[in-house]
Amino acid sequence: MSYKVEKDWKLNGLRCVVMMTDLGHRCGYVGISKENKLYKVGYSDKPKFLQKELKKLKKSDIGKRGILSVFCWNGEEVSPEILFDVHGGITFSGGGYHSKYPVRSNLWWFGYDCAHAGDGKDLSNVNDAVRKVARMFPNTDPIRSLEYCIVECESLVKQIKLLT
Repeated sequence: MSYKVEKDWKLNGLRCVVMMTDLGHRCGYVGISKENKLYKVGYSDKPKFLQKELKKLKKSDIGKRGILSVFCWNGEEVSPEILFDVHGGITFSGGGYHSKYPVRSNLWWFGYDCAHAGDGKDLSNVNDAVRKVARMFPNTDPIRSLEYCIVECESLVKQIKLLT
């Protein structure tokens, strides 16, 4: 999969990136440094330090979390994919020393994507072959704009900052 970075900025000391995939969907990422206790925590990992969030999590709404992670949650352990309330839930974690994805850095990234059921494709950002196939199957689902993804990244920054 190829992609282009549409926005790369910092908010409250954390780096944020929104990119457009070659399939017409946006993805958003927030990067943390190795000093952050979430560094190298996978999105489905259940580190002990997140357990203190269990009571608050049980009282919260489903929000924008991914439906699969919500239905598969055991209700007793806390992972980033169930804790962070962003569009479709956290669907990526990774990075580290000289990572190239989503941008070259030494950061650990948590990301979400806008390629779920109910998310439309931005056909202005795909190649002719993808556009041709997509037109055969019209999609009226809303396209998640760059502005929408910026707001989601900024929400994720606030949630990460509340933990650290």
